[in-house]
Amino acid sequence: MRRLVYASRALTAFDDDSLFGLARVAADRNRASEITGYLHYRRSRFLQYLEGSNAALTALLERLHADARHEIVAITELPDADARSFPDWSMRYLADDALRRIQVEDLLDTVLTDMTRTTLGEQARCSAALRLVDRLAERERASHDGLPGQARFPAR
Repeated sequence: MRRLVYASRALTAFDDDSLFGLARVAADRNRASEITGYLHYRRSRFLQYLEGSNAALTALLERLHADARHEIVAITELPDADARSFPDWSMRYLADDALRRIQVEDLLDTVLTDMTRTTLGEQARCSAALRLVDRLAERERASHDGLPGQARFPAR
């Protein structure tokens, strides 16, 4: 299964209500395409992790590039996986309070900074993103808190 993480810069203002709404719309679309992942927004920057088939993610990236609400500044492809890291998250918006609760806020800041650094190599960006994905997946398996944006798909 293909996995990637991207960082983008917002070109319009977002608040928590609009971000939760964005995640709900994305969850519906992703469910139909069997894409899972999460979205975070901080200081006018997005970080999104996505996992799914190559065809589904390629189509989604085309839509994301065309979305006038943001500008993608970096995309990092992660190693393919045999199973989903977030099988229950068709698209989950992770607000700051959720990150504090699951204790990954510090790591997210590092990844957002690393993803937008032009001097940092692809290997370093991939490594930083994988640390975040692994820690979030570990916390999710431990908590199963049932927040919105969930849909389970069979492993591929």
